[in-house]
Amino acid sequence: MNNISRIDLNLLTDFNALMAERHLSRAAVRVGRSQPAMSRALRRLRYLFNDPLLVRGKGGMKPTPRALELETPVRIVLSEISMLAGLGAEFDPSSAQRTFRLAMSDYNARVLLPPLAHRIRREAPGINLTVLQGGRRDTSEALVRGEADLVVTSLEEIPRGMLGRIILRDHLVCIAGKKAMGGKRTMTLAEYVRRPHLNISLRGDTPGFVDEALAKRGLVRRSVITLPHFLVVPAVLSCTDIVATLASRIARAYAAEYDLAVFKPPFHLPKSVVHAIWHPRAEADPGHRWLRGLLFSVSAALPAGG
Repeated sequence: MNNISRIDLNLLTDFNALMAERHLSRAAVRVGRSQPAMSRALRRLRYLFNDPLLVRGKGGMKPTPRALELETPVRIVLSEISMLAGLGAEFDPSSAQRTFRLAMSDYNARVLLPPLAHRIRREAPGINLTVLQGGRRDTSEALVRGEADLVVTSLEEIPRGMLGRIILRDHLVCIAGKKAMGGKRTMTLAEYVRRPHLNISLRGDTPGFVDEALAKRGLVRRSVITLPHFLVVPAVLSCTDIVATLASRIARAYAAEYDLAVFKPPFHLPKSVVHAIWHPRAEADPGHRWLRGLLFSVSAALPAGG
């Protein structure tokens, strides 16, 4: 068993960079080292953990099973140390240098990122954001593993053991091509069920909440397309007879850009909610508190959905 006095925390930072980049030169740039210095660090890491850790392969360096086993614990240790160092310290956004990792869908990114980026560039030019594609089922795992600092998700409830807050509420509406609607701005329930549908599922899961609401009425719709993102939705709807059921904020934005009709669903659907969720270990971190406050402020200033 390794003696803790042998572990240089700078080596853990180097290991984290190597695992993120899988490339010696890029990892060196990431932590501000020269390539020879990073090579020496990798040799020391191999000795420390008695494993090759990363080996050259096609397209870059490939982690060994031991390196993959170490990746999450090392990331968590570095996160904990960073937060410990910040306890009791003031966070000055105007001079801070830090990268935050946000996990969210492209819908939430479209709604929240423009005003959030505007505020950050104005108030904290040294802050970087890395946005990860966020799913509903892997929220807790991403936070526990330290892969994300903050998750923005449409989960109805905050996962057990996590902290969070509702930041957006929205109505669900239907959206389809105006040509396919034939000039109508309404649709009966029978017609809605007969139409082909587009479903958004980050993990490819179906049925979704719309299907569950229809099932309570003994009805089934046919989702002819299931997508993991929102980006291509308006282009598909504008040239087909397909219907989608989306949060009103993004549906109305799409309708303004494409020749699309937005109309009320022909049956009751609950409001959609979006939570910001974080791990308890980040609760007292001054930088994280600043980011949460900025996100809350930005979301509160958005026009009401519906």
